[in-house]
Parts: sequence; C-alpha cells; structure tokens
Amino acid sequence: MANLIQDREDELIHFHPYKLFEVDSKTFFYNVVTNAIFEIDSLIIDILHSKGKNEEHVVKDLAERYELSQVREAIQNMKEAYIIATDANISDVEKMGILDNSQRVFKLSSLTLFMVQECNLRCTYCYGEEGEYNQKGKMTSEIARSAVDFLIQQSGEIEQLNITFFGGEPLLNFPLIQETVQYVHEQSEIHNKKFSFSITTNGTLITPKIKNFFYKHHFAVQTSIDGDEKTHNFNRFFKGGQGSYDLLLKRTEEMRNDRKIGARGTVTPAELDLSKSFDHLVKLGFRKIYLSPALYSLSDDHYDTLSKEMVKLVEQFRELLEREDYVTAKKMSNVLGMLSKIHSGGPRIHFCGAGTNAAAVDVRGNLFPCHRFVGEDECSIGNLFDEDPLSKQYNFIENSTVRNRTTCSKCWAKNLCGGGCHQENFAENGNVNQPVGKLCKVTKNFINATINLYLQLTQEQRSILFG
Repeated sequence: MANLIQDREDELIHFHPYKLFEVDSKTFFYNVVTNAIFEIDSLIIDILHSKGKNEEHVVKDLAERYELSQVREAIQNMKEAYIIATDANISDVEKMGILDNSQRVFKLSSLTLFMVQECNLRCTYCYGEEGEYNQKGKMTSEIARSAVDFLIQQSGEIEQLNITFFGGEPLLNFPLIQETVQYVHEQSEIHNKKFSFSITTNGTLITPKIKNFFYKHHFAVQTSIDGDEKTHNFNRFFKGGQGSYDLLLKRTEEMRNDRKIGARGTVTPAELDLSKSFDHLVKLGFRKIYLSPALYSLSDDHYDTLSKEMVKLVEQFRELLEREDYVTAKKMSNVLGMLSKIHSGGPRIHFCGAGTNAAAVDVRGNLFPCHRFVGEDECSIGNLFDEDPLSKQYNFIENSTVRNRTTCSKCWAKNLCGGGCHQENFAENGNVNQPVGKLCKVTKNFINATINLYLQLTQEQRSILFG
C-alpha cells in the first residue's frame, strides 16, 4: 500500500489535447484524440485545472469539495477516456494512424472513370488544363471494361460498389457511358455485386435521351454551377466566350423540377457571398448544394472574407432549423456534412477515401488516388495493365495520413478536417502532407462554429438530420 501511495505522489497530471466549448451555460469537452464531444461537470473542470500537479495532491485538494471516491473514480475514467495522459494510453495514441501489416491490403469500393480528357467549356479556374489534364483523349471500351473488372477484383467481399463518370466533360463520350453501364450490369450478376452510378457534368449536353438514361439507371447527377447568371458566366463559358448559364438551366430544367440533380458551386472572387449563392441555387431547385473555393484564385483578403462567409452559412443553417425548414437545411451539404462528422465521431486517419477505398482511371488506364490527381504523373499509383496495378498505393496512403502531417498532428481540428485535400496540398506545396496554410484558419473557424451549432441541436433535430 505504501508503494501505491508513493506512485501516486510521483504522478503528475497531464492531458491529451482537448478543446472546451461553452454553450447555454454548459461546458462541453472535445476530445482531440477520440473525436468525441460530451458535457462535463464541475469536478472534471476542476481536474482540468490541475495540469502539472501531483495526482495525490489533486485528490486531497478536491476531497474538500467532493467525495474522495468520486474524485478517484473521475480521474480513473479520464485516464480510460484518453483525457489524462498515462504511459499506457500515450502508447495507444502513438499507434493510432499507423498502418499495420493487416491493413496493407486496401479494398476499393469506388472508381472514377475519365470518359474523356477534353471539354466544351473554358472555365477560368479549371485545374485540368481545359479538361485535358495534359493528355487529351477519349477512354476506349477496352480500358473502361478493364477498369470495371479491376474494381470488382479489388473490392474483395465488399458488395456495394460505385462508378463515377468524369472528365473533362464526360457526356462528350456518352456512348461509352452507355456501354460501360451495360457491362457493369452483366458483371454485377456474375460476381454478386451491387453498383451505383454517379456523374459530374457541366450540364450543357444533357438531352431528354440522356436524362432518361440517368433516371433508368438511378444516376446521382451533379452539375457545376457557380451561382447567379453573372457569377456563373464570368467563370464558366464556351470556347468563344459565350456564357453557359442559360443553356445549363435549359438542359437541366426537368431534372431540377424532379429534384434529380445536385449542384457544386466553385467559389471565386466573382462572388464570395456564399449565402447569396446558396439561396439562388435553392430557388433553382437543386437537390443538394456544395460550395467549394477555387483556392488558386483567392488572395489573403479573399480568404478572410471566405472564413466569415463559411461561418455565416452555419448561422443560416441554424435559422433554417429554427423555422423547421429541414428540406432546405439538408440541401446545405457543407454544413450538414461537417455536422455528420461531428455526430459520428471516431478518429480520422485521412481527409477522404483517395487511394484507400477509391481511385481514378485516366483515358490511358493510369491509376491515381482520385480524379484531381489525373495529369500529375508523379502521383500515379499504377496502371490497370501492370502486373501490380496498385504498386504505389500503400506509399501514398501511409504518407498522407494525418499522423504523418507535422502541421496537422498537433492541431485540435485534425480528426474533423483530416489534413485538407491531398491534391490541393500538393498543388500549393508540392507535398500532400503540407496543408494549405491560408485554408487552415478558414477550416478551423468553420469547424468551431459547426460544433457550437451541433451542441445546440435538440434530440428531435438530430433524429431528423442524422436519422
């Protein structure tokens, strides 16, 4: 017993990283290690104020205000919950994010096929070199079929798979989309797999025939539209300079009326008022709306404005909930997506599924972690026709973990942010591990505001939003 008391005398209390939130006179603890958030009482708060003190001294001090057994139990619970640091749980934390041998075999569930590397638009911010990605061309039937076979082979026991058709403008090669979907249906029966289909299109080539094809095969369709006519046409125009807004609306009218198409708006200096853009896209009838900044077009002042606008989106979401307008609120993918990450909890090793459960295939059969890396030859992780098609996959995955990002590893928001988009990091810094510094402030302010919103949700609101 004497040795136990001596051990406690020698133990100094230290904590794993955390962040506190004050909402409605309540204190909430966000655990950076586990990505969990929960309300804490005055005893836990008092223990948190004891950093660097001897554990046994803390117990004696707090025993004047709380039951001795209550204090000891609280400290033990805080150790088990990765709040108070111990030799044992420090070792556990250090292992988090390290890929062991059993995790070296990654199974794909989603594949993006570049139907064509050319486009009928000339968007100002295109990272794909006018949709050509430095290698203009169309995917062949052989490569498309090989890609489907590859996905099935690499999926293991995963039953539900997804194929996304991309470009360039994928509808420039619509016949191959039709052929590929037919081939997928044939193979799904043989291999007992279920497939879903997605497509990202600029919308200008959609015809009644194409629309009916999307409906028949239950496509998730997303089109690029940057806001109102002036904003959109400033960014997205045809080769001759004519804006694409009017044609886009004409070609998507039925799909918007049927709530069968979502919108992805790219944020540029042409319009930084995100709430205004969101409201406009809601009025047009889009099913889901996601707004994403074109980082390369923004100055430092623009980033400051963007940060405020992202927080304003959170406030707009709150107002929609207060009006019980859940239909519109659920369209705001930026905020709902972050709320869902907060709600689900758990450590996050990567920003997204790039290179882990997803990959992209270019028109020549080269494999990349995701569609945004296509054209960056040094980022290729293999080729469909190689003996080992994913020869560089493991290196990419290991190198891109949040744990291996020095800047991110000590950040309180790492498990909600995931270290930023791999390709944006690479484009900005030549390294997937180095986040875009100017974007970090924007992201942390947005996450901070979204956590505060989450903590104010009623149980009924959580049930409606998260199911």
